[in-house]
Amino acid sequence: MAEGKGNKTSEADDIRGRNFIYQEQRSDGTQSDFFRLENPNRQDA
Repeated sequence: MAEGKGNKTSEADDIRGRNFIYQEQRSDGTQSDFFRLENPNRQDA
């Protein structure tokens, strides 16, 4: 996944040790519905 304009993470999830990543716009300017919740401490990832 390439990082682009509009990618954000939630500060509350960072405190809990999770990363909520979402993208507001695609590179062509259209609205995106991409999101992902990551747990960097997960052992089987």
